[in-house]
Amino acid sequence: MNIGKILRSEYRSRFPEGDRLGRVAGLVNWDAFRSVLEPLFKNSGEGRPHVDVVLMVKVLILQSWYGLADEQVERDCKDRLTFMNFLGYPSKVPDARTIWFFRERLAEDGGKKEKEIWIELQRQLDRYRVKVKQGQMKDAIFIELGGWRKEGHEGPVVAIAPHTGYAQDSTIIDADSGAPTEENLKMLKEKQKTKQQESSAASQPISQDAAAGKESDAIAAAATVTVRAKPRGDKAKTTRSKDGTWTKKRGRSYFGFKLHTKDELSTGLISDFEVTTASVHDNNIDLTKLDEPCVRDRGYTGGRGLCVNMIRATRGTPLTQEDKELNRFLSTVRAPVEHPFAVIKRVFHSGRVLVTTVVRVKTKMIFVCTCYNLFRALTLSQRMK
Repeated sequence: MNIGKILRSEYRSRFPEGDRLGRVAGLVNWDAFRSVLEPLFKNSGEGRPHVDVVLMVKVLILQSWYGLADEQVERDCKDRLTFMNFLGYPSKVPDARTIWFFRERLAEDGGKKEKEIWIELQRQLDRYRVKVKQGQMKDAIFIELGGWRKEGHEGPVVAIAPHTGYAQDSTIIDADSGAPTEENLKMLKEKQKTKQQESSAASQPISQDAAAGKESDAIAAAATVTVRAKPRGDKAKTTRSKDGTWTKKRGRSYFGFKLHTKDELSTGLISDFEVTTASVHDNNIDLTKLDEPCVRDRGYTGGRGLCVNMIRATRGTPLTQEDKELNRFLSTVRAPVEHPFAVIKRVFHSGRVLVTTVVRVKTKMIFVCTCYNLFRALTLSQRMK
């Protein structure tokens, strides 16, 4: 009896009803990705044969699903029974270096193979999509593009209703900045000042000159942090801090990248995505298509498709009561677009990356978004039973 049969028997005894990974493995035809990826690896007949590309894709799925480093996913594929079952009980698991090189090969391809992988996944997920007909739309509002449709006004309109159309939004993916933010320096200065005040209050009163001297020491200590910080940009010794940029959201600074997604409101699946540096404004990324209804928040204007954006107040032009009512309705419609970000960050632990060139982050995010679609497809498949 070979080791594969022993492991299969052990899996059936431990998981008689199967496990989540086992159910996910049955959602798609993995062999369909073979024809997409095999052209990247042409074996000349010399040296060791390449690792099966389908096995490599499954390893990257596991890595993205559990937020594991290359070394950790290698160990878990050898140690965890559910991982072995998901991979099909291979005789040999790729090592950490092979996993890294596989991702690099995908990144070097300029995103062509990544796009083909995504297209193939979308094709296979069609079985879980439910088409909503116009006559079945409930609580629909017919909105003139650019605002409310005024009574008696004739013009192009788009029907917006919950769980129909698309929604676009973005989230920040943190990265190693290589340097402290202004908030960090400010907090350090305040902490040093507070400690100095507490120590001076506990001891005898000191002169004003001595207090000023201690405060200047605290500022000097904070400045030292900047000097010791890791360099970034062209001076970075590693690839960690090369492409990331700073942005500010709700008064707080962030360094890293942005993941832009367009979600189907009827299924919750991610239909398209893009990765940029954090400083790129949301309005510069338009994932919509012609004649495609899409709801977006106040950060967007215009759009290729039938984009209905939440109305933003401007200086001297506050929102009317009608505008506020429309925004509340649109906010309810687009709410499901936040769900993928919650799963990606809290379940997959992919809200922070260590390798931070745009190309590498995009390679990572395609598998993260693929994991989310499989995560969502599992729920949809259970509803269809």
